[in-house]
Amino acid sequence: MGGKLRVNCPVCGRSLFKGSKNSELECNCPKCNSYLTVNFVANGISVIVKEENKLTGSGISGEECKALGNG
Repeated sequence: MGGKLRVNCPVCGRSLFKGSKNSELECNCPKCNSYLTVNFVANGISVIVKEENKLTGSGISGEECKALGNG
């Protein structure tokens, strides 16, 4: 797969960001505030919901996402 892959929140469906393979990110969804770990791998994307927030509309900005590293 070439180029960047788009990630959506698996809880609420909000479009979050794009990333390249061999990257890992952790962030809160700005819509539902679920805490996610996103891994961009060679054949796709793995998204793990670390903590699901039941309150909607209480998210933080995308600027709060932190990059953990690139392969």
